Amino acid sequence: MKYTLLVLCFALMVVLPLASARCASNSLVRKEVRQMTPTELSKYINAVKLLRNLTSPTTPTVTRYDTFAVIHVTQNNRIHSGANFLPWHRYYLKQLELLLQSVTNDPTIYIPYWDWSLDYLNPTASILMTDAYFGGNGGSGGCVTNGQLGKWRPKYNSNGQLVDHCLPRSFGSDMNNYPSPATLNSLIAGSTTFSTLAQNVEVGPHNLVHRSIGGDMTTAISTNDAFFFSHHAMVDRLWANWQDANPALANTYNGRDNTNRRVTLNDVLAGYPGITVTQVMNTTTMGYCYGNAPSTAATFSALSSQTMDAASEEPLPHWPPVSEEYMIAKGIDPVVQAEVTARINSIIDSLNEANGFTVSK
Repeated sequence: MKYTLLVLCFALMVVLPLASARCASNSLVRKEVRQMTPTELSKYINAVKLLRNLTSPTTPTVTRYDTFAVIHVTQNNRIHSGANFLPWHRYYLKQLELLLQSVTNDPTIYIPYWDWSLDYLNPTASILMTDAYFGGNGGSGGCVTNGQLGKWRPKYNSNGQLVDHCLPRSFGSDMNNYPSPATLNSLIAGSTTFSTLAQNVEVGPHNLVHRSIGGDMTTAISTNDAFFFSHHAMVDRLWANWQDANPALANTYNGRDNTNRRVTLNDVLAGYPGITVTQVMNTTTMGYCYGNAPSTAATFSALSSQTMDAASEEPLPHWPPVSEEYMIAKGIDPVVQAEVTARINSIIDSLNEANGFTVSK
């Protein structure tokens, strides 16, 4: 039996909301990149370019984009591998959005999200990898030479040191392992607590997409690459949709941070004095929400440059193993990685069986 794209997308629609139910009339709606109007896309790209050209008031040798990017390096060891991963990055993205609006004097500019599950059949063929968008793989010396937001020389390295360099990318084998919409939907819908959700998202698809792009995206200075912000907007959207789908759990926050300390809603976000987790629990109170993702085969096909068949003859592949070196570099507990991998592979096995493929036990 074949996987039909329509069935996969229908599963996504009925199990998990595709748009935030919290959207208010005055909310800024973050759209999927491919759903932006030409004007919206142009405004976002030009705002990022402007930020990359404005010098920092504190360090004139770098740009305001560089200064913002290095914040992630400064807090890197405190904002990953724990429950605080999701709230910290939600606030961080909002600060960039406000900065883009400030330098352009345009309150309508927003960070678009990249729904990478829509590209799972062939991510490198995604229109986002073309010259009109973020650019593709690194060429000579690993440097990205195409794309509206690919050609760029960041000023900071992964240690937070001033080292001018090209923007590197090195697409890896993980490009072949992006989760399908059905796999992703099942993973999120099956997250029964906030801590499980945070773990499933960070250790699963979040880390995989970073590894797949390579270059600076695999380091603490992943923010050098504009892919980072649309990737993390997608991560934030998954949390927002989970909150909408689980009203009783929407304002819950539990689990541990990377020091094994139990988290609370009163925790202050690292590097942001006075900002607590409670203040970032609702996207609408922060002034934004998420729009619908493409949800039908026709829409999906129209929004992607890759060739789409009506069905696939191949079963979904198992989640790839993660190297010990990567886990050490990212502070990932091997036990946690094994648990998340097992959960994802169990979902994949169920989907394969439901679609008539033989699954070896």
